[in-house]
Amino acid sequence: MMLFIVCGSEKKLAVGIIAAGLHESAQIFTNKSWLDMGKKRELTPKMMAFARHVAAGKTYAEAYRQAYSSTGKPQTAQQEGSRLMSDPQIAARVQVLIKAREDALVRSAVSDRDAVLSKLRAWLETNTDPNTGQEPSPAQLQAANLLGKTVALYTDKVETSEQKSSDQISAEIEQRLAQLLDNKQDDTVGESIH
Repeated sequence: MMLFIVCGSEKKLAVGIIAAGLHESAQIFTNKSWLDMGKKRELTPKMMAFARHVAAGKTYAEAYRQAYSSTGKPQTAQQEGSRLMSDPQIAARVQVLIKAREDALVRSAVSDRDAVLSKLRAWLETNTDPNTGQEPSPAQLQAANLLGKTVALYTDKVETSEQKSSDQISAEIEQRLAQLLDNKQDDTVGESIH
């Protein structure tokens, strides 16, 4: 791609490039558009709403319709949504929002895990609820148990190891060596034929 900055008498050069048919591979900027390229522009409220909808999992077309209150053709909504997502600032904003949502989920899971552990620890040590000063009810215990399960607090770790005798290991090694030798002989036979 060629880059041309058009200013003053250089407009003749740009006109010559366009007339020569080279304009498809050239990008021509006026003084103002070149200066605007380096500036980071503010996203409009509708662009921000579009980014929020996309980050929430909506399709580009759905996000466009909701952010811009569009009632036009579905194809137009899809095209406009795709056009908006091709804007690097909007795409970056979507990524920031997705990352923030993921971080919030992780923080929530850690917070829930900590809450369950602290409640269970307090109930175990004092046999009372720290908030009420009374013995925890069966409903409270069940709620803590369910919350603990949702954050994988009670995940069992199962380790399995298979014990083999030396005779079994020796037999497996001999079998693998025999297979390797058979494969090697097959390769040698195949090479002599060709």
